[in-house]
Amino acid sequence: MRKSYAFVLPWSIDIPGGVNEVVRNLIEEFRIAGEFHPVLIENNWLSARPMIEARPDCTYIRMRLRPLDNSRLRVPLAFIAYLPHTLRILAQLAAEYRIAAFNIHFPSLDALIWIALRRLRLFPGKVILSFHGSDIRAAHGLSGWVSWAYRYLLRQTDMIVSCSEGLQSEVIALEPRVNACVIYNGIDGGRFGRMALPTILPEQLRQKELILNIGKYEFRKAHDLLLSSFIQVLEKRPAAHLVIVGATGPEIGKTRATVLDSGLTEHVTLYENLPHTAIPGLFACAELFVLSSRWVPGKLGEGFPVAILEAAAAGKPVVTTRTCGAAEIIEDGVTGRLVALEDAPALAQAICELLEHKEQAQTMARNLQYKVQNDFTWKRAYESYARLCRTV
Repeated sequence: MRKSYAFVLPWSIDIPGGVNEVVRNLIEEFRIAGEFHPVLIENNWLSARPMIEARPDCTYIRMRLRPLDNSRLRVPLAFIAYLPHTLRILAQLAAEYRIAAFNIHFPSLDALIWIALRRLRLFPGKVILSFHGSDIRAAHGLSGWVSWAYRYLLRQTDMIVSCSEGLQSEVIALEPRVNACVIYNGIDGGRFGRMALPTILPEQLRQKELILNIGKYEFRKAHDLLLSSFIQVLEKRPAAHLVIVGATGPEIGKTRATVLDSGLTEHVTLYENLPHTAIPGLFACAELFVLSSRWVPGKLGEGFPVAILEAAAAGKPVVTTRTCGAAEIIEDGVTGRLVALEDAPALAQAICELLEHKEQAQTMARNLQYKVQNDFTWKRAYESYARLCRTV
């Protein structure tokens, strides 16, 4: 029996979300490569005993993993009391499936379970933590014994994986004494295109100069900044139309109000909670993609903007702020436009330039597509993770 590689998630793999897209694609690459059998372990409070399902792509295990935090004294006490039972189950699973590594995505302090498993010699393999953005930024806000315990967790882990150099700098700022590396998320252009549904955009919008933005309705995505810059774009490009697609978040009401109060109702379309399969069709209709995200290291920002990779796969020009990870994909004037954070006029100017100079915009789009096809693939990400499993 070949060895297994276990991905660990704090929630269901079946809900939409960027972290789940990463894990789903990595599982597929592990399946294709065949060296390791992929195992998925997800935290499911209803599963007091492990529920194991043999799926076509992986072994899917749902089990209860108790949280560890300092919100109430009884929570860490319950964690400690239940720990021997949890360790016994995990040791049995590790032995049965010959797990070579536990790779915890979006880790919290709960990941100390796997450190305990290894230090008690119940598991001889590797423990790898993969950070995506909000996870490590939440850790920056910890204090007291929880902060000390979290830094201990980072030091005891075999490898800390960040999805961008910018994010890695935030990990190291919290705890410099770590083994750390960067493994970029990727995209499979063929896989991305095959999942496309017919576009949901009405015919009249397809005649416009469509500007597409994708991001949850929350402060870090800076939809307020984007709308401010779009008002300036309309002064020069009255045929422009902005389409924002995102999961429902705390800023959705504010975004709707801004659209209404600014007189943008006929020029801006907001979509909520679309399935990911709708994204390729929207890209097909767009003139360009714009990312307006903020970045305050240790507090908020992107981890690695996968939407830029999707724009590249769709062959669309990109304008982005210098949010976390963006400058690692976009070279200003070569593979897209890169503008300063919080600079609405600069964002508007870059958008107008690409709409005005379409040949130049398409050259940048082709350069970006070539770069992404070579440097940002799920196969490359898989190879990096598999190498860690072999050599850490």
